[in-house]
Amino acid sequence: MIIPVNQIKFEIFDKYGNLEFKKEVLMQSFLSNWINWVRGVFVGANVTIKDTGGTNRSNPIQQTLNLLGPEGNVNYGIRVGTGTTAVAIDNYAIETPIAHGNGGGQLYHKVTTVSATTTAGSSSYITIQRNLDNNSGGTITVQEAGVIGYNSGSGWYFLLARDITGAIAIGNTKTFVATYTYQTTV
Repeated sequence: MIIPVNQIKFEIFDKYGNLEFKKEVLMQSFLSNWINWVRGVFVGANVTIKDTGGTNRSNPIQQTLNLLGPEGNVNYGIRVGTGTTAVAIDNYAIETPIAHGNGGGQLYHKVTTVSATTTAGSSSYITIQRNLDNNSGGTITVQEAGVIGYNSGSGWYFLLARDITGAIAIGNTKTFVATYTYQTTV
């Protein structure tokens, strides 16, 4: 039997790289966009999924959904926000996204990375990770996180997963690290 064990880890580091906070939770929030896209891959057909602006789009499966959000780009990759509304299967956007930058209420978004596949024993997994620096001068509280894919052929963005984090307060000069781990175990 194959068992998916997907988790999210949230960490806060001080300016010297010392771990100050760590929280790990099981991820239970793949959205309908995710499963519709996977179905399209499985059957080799385009599927209709809702972009982050709320418009239904026919997503050509020949083009990947890129998660490697570049530094400073908040349109895709891991995104965080302050929204507290419970996750719903038809969510298509982060409720209240935190802006990119070093000003008040902003987090500086580093590049989103995706690891190589790792196999250990009877498990295989990948991680998706983004570091966000708080240089705003104050504390910023993250309440939600999600994963957004970018279809380079169409220029559209699709929210694939969204989670409520609970109030995680990130002090000034701290780095917040969000890591999604997708794992399957036989």
